[in-house]
Amino acid sequence: MSSSSQLVVRMRLTKKGWTGATLNGSHTVQLALPKDEQIEDGDICIVKKEGGHYFFEHKLTDGQPLFEKWIRLFEQQGVPLTYDEQTYDESQQLALDAGTSDPKLKDLCSLPFVTIDNADSRDLDQALFIEQSKLGFVVWYALADASYFVKPGSALFDEAIRRGTSYYLPGLSAPMLPRSLSEGVVSLNPDQNRRALVFEMHVNHDGDCVATHIHRARICSRFKLSYRGVQDIYDGLIEPEAEIASSLAALKAVGELRMKLSESKHVVRFRNSEIEVQCGDHALGFQIGIDESMPVERYNEQISLLCNIEGAKKLIAASHEDHVQAIYKVHPSPMARDLNDLAAMTKDLAQVHKLDPKVWVWPGPKKQPLAKYLKQLPLIGPQSRYTHAIDRQARMTNHRSSFQDEPGLHFGIGAPVYARFSAPMREIVGIFTHKELWEALGLASADANLDHDLRERIIKAGNRAKTIQGRLTRAANKEVLDRFFDRESSLPLANRPKRAATVLGLTASKIYLQFDDPPLEIKLYSSDLSAQWQQEFSLSRSGSCLLDNQKEVAIALGSSLSLVVDQYHKNRQRWLFHVTKI
Repeated sequence: MSSSSQLVVRMRLTKKGWTGATLNGSHTVQLALPKDEQIEDGDICIVKKEGGHYFFEHKLTDGQPLFEKWIRLFEQQGVPLTYDEQTYDESQQLALDAGTSDPKLKDLCSLPFVTIDNADSRDLDQALFIEQSKLGFVVWYALADASYFVKPGSALFDEAIRRGTSYYLPGLSAPMLPRSLSEGVVSLNPDQNRRALVFEMHVNHDGDCVATHIHRARICSRFKLSYRGVQDIYDGLIEPEAEIASSLAALKAVGELRMKLSESKHVVRFRNSEIEVQCGDHALGFQIGIDESMPVERYNEQISLLCNIEGAKKLIAASHEDHVQAIYKVHPSPMARDLNDLAAMTKDLAQVHKLDPKVWVWPGPKKQPLAKYLKQLPLIGPQSRYTHAIDRQARMTNHRSSFQDEPGLHFGIGAPVYARFSAPMREIVGIFTHKELWEALGLASADANLDHDLRERIIKAGNRAKTIQGRLTRAANKEVLDRFFDRESSLPLANRPKRAATVLGLTASKIYLQFDDPPLEIKLYSSDLSAQWQQEFSLSRSGSCLLDNQKEVAIALGSSLSLVVDQYHKNRQRWLFHVTKI
């Protein structure tokens, strides 16, 4: 791998013009800045050296201190924000031609595709158009044709394997592919002809996909839509463009059909909200809230899942061919023992909190599907704390999904087979899976020996990338917690806020909680609480409670506690709290 001529710098406006200082302060470079670039003093940017001079490439983010911390986290996990010279040069050359003049491409530019993503997304790898048919619906689902640009043997392909995926922290990303590709000629940008792998999926009125055809095509997306914008259309707040109105209505219809079908298969759908950290110019450098998914996000997700299921079927159909080296994503079902333990836990929890056993006690998988049980639990009101705790414990029965070379059940979506086609610019597995599908359909040549070796490397890269993203997320969460509690601990004890929290999980040594506001998750150590309450704790047999010296329930899943931050214990490397029952 060649060295990089790119640098991550902090921009400074001096009397002599713009300069860029590396974040470690090792050196400063003079820069030429395009007139139309909206750059402010302190922004963090990528610059490139050419012919002895440095030139502005693009802005990474603004100058908030938290972003500099994120960059260091990327560095610690071996995730680069720049590309080596060979990879960069290849991407720049490829960016000159979108490859849409290829006569082998099926011309689908007449179909009014749209992309639907987050408002700030620039790497648009999915577009859709849905029309009604006599049978029901025809779903045209276009995926960016990244495998055309990123081919085995290239520096780009090797770099994509090394990274495995694109990585994300709040407000900052490290894309797998250079932005000239992932936000340029590969991205399904509006009003631009683009290459795409298009799934033509025929869905009947029951939501079943009865036929799928694959096209290597040329498309032209009409609009870049956001989830919020499309949801506003569904809610009647704005009118859609006439050209896409029927397609958006069909998306809702198909999405609801697929969700109903999923429900009939008793697929467990957990609480669909996530903690959202928004970085910006705030006192702490961020704001914390709950990101509630909108119905349109679930509709879009159903189309993506359907595509991945249908693609996996195509790969299996060609599995007898030696040159087809498929990769599947497998998610085993929970173990019977774990589900029985969950049932026992709900019985104990209902007894402790004096809850109606008809609602709160799960009789187990043989008598009631877990999905049906969870759906009946209240999501609002004081009893929602118990729902939240049970939901978390149900999640803990799940196994981790992984990429494998043999097909298998994906329990989380209720599919007998599943492969990843829908993120071709963000996952190396997606690029390889696209390539293998073309070969399975006889639309590209293959080298079985080369592909077999590649598949093993890519499976390892895909699974490793998931581990790295997990480490990044945990490190970012810790940074957010440290900043949050550091500020509160600087106040006089009497002025520190009391925060209510729900107990979501228990072990013999730890108590896992989530604050009501802001919805941060923390863990307490039972040894710290023992010292404070002057009690020794033991875990109940079902794991639903911590028992005190008298074997009485001290803390239970779903309990509400009040916490006031005390101090950070450097030797134990954790925050200590004053804890009382509510």
